[in-house]
Amino acid sequence: MTDAATMTVVPAANHTEFTTTAIAGNRTFDVTVTKSEEGDTMRVVFFSDGSARTITLGAGQINSAATIVTVADTKAIVDYVFSGVLWNETSRSISAL
Repeated sequence: MTDAATMTVVPAANHTEFTTTAIAGNRTFDVTVTKSEEGDTMRVVFFSDGSARTITLGAGQINSAATIVTVADTKAIVDYVFSGVLWNETSRSISAL
């Protein structure tokens, strides 16, 4: 997934994984659910660059805490499962690179 002010993904398989390049600013993350089916899983990995970053989760498709905050030179891994309506967060971790 390429770094951009707003990053939008379209999960399209039973399990989809998205990994960012190093994010260079605060970002918004959105999910489009047109190809999602109940029980699908998704993992998103955000890599921060040399600064702390805040990723705001888009409204409407993700049932999760509103933001993900990383510190410099870390990665955040967030797992979701699709309920048929929303992507629900099942786990989150932040660790050093």
